[in-house]
Amino acid sequence: MRGRELITPSYSISDKTQTKIGKNAFKGCTSLKTFTANSRITGIGSKAFYNCTKLTTFVINSRDLTREDSKVGKNAFKGVKNLTVTYNEDNGYNAKSLAKKIKKTGAKKVYFYRDNLKRRLK
Repeated sequence: MRGRELITPSYSISDKTQTKIGKNAFKGCTSLKTFTANSRITGIGSKAFYNCTKLTTFVINSRDLTREDSKVGKNAFKGVKNLTVTYNEDNGYNAKSLAKKIKKTGAKKVYFYRDNLKRRLK
């Protein structure tokens, strides 16, 4: 699926068999505001959210995506200006770990929640 063709401002992967967000999956999708990843997502391809300028919320339901060895591809979030990474704290997911990876792949300002407080990654 090419991101530019997305009509709705929110997208959720609920298919439990999908484990990766592919290369260029939402590239250039300027209408995308919120993205929710299912519990099986282990990686994000390069330029997956490249120039998704309105993307502000990335919800993770996958512990695998927050692990240190999970992969976020080159320039996956380049062009994303203000992104908040949220997660289910009760399950021990580490949003800060993923927020660091997202910032390294091009997002300008990245926020995450810890102890129910929104924090900016520096």
